[in-house]
Amino acid sequence: MESLFEEIKFEDNPNPEKGLKIIQGKKQPLSKNQQNFNKLTKKVEYLRDEIVGRTEKLNNLLIAYSKKIPPLKTALAEKQLQLARTLGNSVDIYKFSRRQQDDIGEVIVDLCNAAFAAIEPDDDAKKFYDSWSDMSYDEEVLFDKELLAEQFAAMTGINLDINDFSDTAEANAKLFAKIRDGFENIKESETEKKNKRKKTKKQLEKEKLQESEENLKLKSIRSIYLLLAKALHPDVVSDPEEKAHNEELMKKVTSAYDNKDLATLLKLEMEWVASESNNIQNLSDDRIKLYIASLKEQVRELEERLALVSMHPRFEPVTHLAGFSPMTATRKLNELAEEYKETTAANEDYVKIFSQPNAQKEIKHFVSVYLKNLKKEIDDFPFLHW
Repeated sequence: MESLFEEIKFEDNPNPEKGLKIIQGKKQPLSKNQQNFNKLTKKVEYLRDEIVGRTEKLNNLLIAYSKKIPPLKTALAEKQLQLARTLGNSVDIYKFSRRQQDDIGEVIVDLCNAAFAAIEPDDDAKKFYDSWSDMSYDEEVLFDKELLAEQFAAMTGINLDINDFSDTAEANAKLFAKIRDGFENIKESETEKKNKRKKTKKQLEKEKLQESEENLKLKSIRSIYLLLAKALHPDVVSDPEEKAHNEELMKKVTSAYDNKDLATLLKLEMEWVASESNNIQNLSDDRIKLYIASLKEQVRELEERLALVSMHPRFEPVTHLAGFSPMTATRKLNELAEEYKETTAANEDYVKIFSQPNAQKEIKHFVSVYLKNLKKEIDDFPFLHW
């Protein structure tokens, strides 16, 4: 069985906090802040690895899916259209009752809809569809987009333009960005509502603590800059390569200081601390608190990024396989491929049978069974037929 995980490679993702840990001394146990620091650096490392791993897994699933399934979906769609046309022709050949003609028309429309989900219909296919459907193909496409936008707005409060829906990668990327921004706006709105409520004593104490932490951050910007400027100044080293490295780092430090960018300063300091094995053990408690605040923010951002990986429209065909092992996902893709082949072969057999003389009885039986199965599918999964 072919592996899903042999076809794509990723660039290394530098991780300054990877392996960063405060080690307990022989006599003195770790403080609560030191323990929190270790937990957060470990969580940041885990989330970064998880983002890379999940993206890699979904990419490889998509590669395997794209190789196997789209050609089979196209072949089935073409056969479904052929079967629909054969059923349409049968109405001109045999004498069916008005009810039977309506039933045949319902099957034709469903076959066409299934086919159009996989292939873009040409003008002739649209004309054929329009002759059997109560609503034209173009009207139905517009209606589906408007309905989807309305349902999404009702669930999330995010208004999407119907032009946002498209099959192009560029349009999908814009749609994904709009959905992401919408969820962020919802979160901000909920936060504002929460802040307007009367605050409890516990909330007020928490805000006071946060205010103290914020003041500590502001006071620390200059101290971190001075520390890094002293430690990384190019003049303190003689090696040309190390000097050039320090010069590059100092540019980043100066830029972060000028922009009052504490997060970047902390990141640069953590890089320096990680490179100096003895420094991390001697960090002050106030400095560790700063790191903890920075790491918590990183955790929050990474958790959001991880959730958005599976939501990306690009991965929609394989998102349902993300929770399976590579072997199980491969097996399920192979099973899906076989289902497409079998269904295509069955439709081809129906086309041959219905094209023969005196096939009226077979057509009536097929239509009856098809509609019973369709009704059962709608009863079981009504949301698939909105």
